[in-house]
Amino acid sequence: MCLVIDACCIPKVFDTENQQHFNYAPVLEWVSSPSGKGRIIYGGTKYGDELLNLGRYRKIIIELKRMGRVVELPRDQVDRIAHALKAEITDAEINDEHLIAIVIASKCCVVCTDDDGAIHYLKRKEFYSNRRMKRPEIYHSLDNQKLCCRKNLLENYGE
Repeated sequence: MCLVIDACCIPKVFDTENQQHFNYAPVLEWVSSPSGKGRIIYGGTKYGDELLNLGRYRKIIIELKRMGRVVELPRDQVDRIAHALKAEITDAEINDEHLIAIVIASKCCVVCTDDDGAIHYLKRKEFYSNRRMKRPEIYHSLDNQKLCCRKNLLENYGE
């Protein structure tokens, strides 16, 4: 699976001592084990800033990138889409336009998040329909482990 991991879920995925890790263990397995085929996709200024604030997890992402398990999208591409979305969305409460922008830029079909605000916007059809793409699936618990599969690999970012 190629997926975007919301910054709020990175500790839940990578910290095996985290109380919520059991829900996200399949994601860790899929993106880090030799048998897994998953890739993490990220990009843009806002996501980059969020990574900088994640301390030790940033080092894990860098190591996974070295192993070819992380794809960084061009910052300008993601930022352009995020700015356009921010202008399009009149709701002042949105603060996850960068996640939608990463999905649009990459055509990624899975987002790992448990942020209800982000999920609300990620599921809005109008952001994707004019781009001829489906809304992403949301991985937010062990019930979603079926999303860790070959079908969710993207041609450009897969094996």
